[in-house]
Amino acid sequence: EQARSLERAGNAAEAAELYRRVLNQEPAHSEARAGLARMELALRIQDVDEPELRRRLEADPGDVELIATLADVEAASGRLESALQRLVDAVRMSSGPERDKARAHLVGLLEGLPSDDPRATSARRALSRALF
Repeated sequence: EQARSLERAGNAAEAAELYRRVLNQEPAHSEARAGLARMELALRIQDVDEPELRRRLEADPGDVELIATLADVEAASGRLESALQRLVDAVRMSSGPERDKARAHLVGLLEGLPSDDPRATSARRALSRALF
C-alpha cells in the first residue's frame, strides 16, 4: 500500500525499493512484480529526449539499446502495442547477444502487465514466432 502511494505521488525510486522489499519476502507477489516493472520503466525514461532518440535511431536503426529505450518511451506514454511490436521486430532482425537483449527487454515490459492482458498474450505469441 505504501509503495502504491509513493507511485501515485511520482516517487518512482522509493516505490521501486518498497516493491523490491515485498518481492524479497514474497517472490510470487504479482502486484509487487508489476509495480516494480512500472517503476523501473519510469526510472529508465525520466531523462530521455524522445526526438533526439528518434534521430539517433534513424541513423542506426539496428541499435538494440536505442530500440529498447524507444520502446520504453512508447510503453510509458500509452503506446504499448507499438513498444511491444518494436521489440518483437528487434528480436526478429537481430542475433546473438543483441537478440537476447531485445528478448529480455520485451519480457521485462510484459512483467508489468497482467498475465491475462490480451496485448501480453499477443506479444508472447509473436515473440515465440520470432524466436522459432
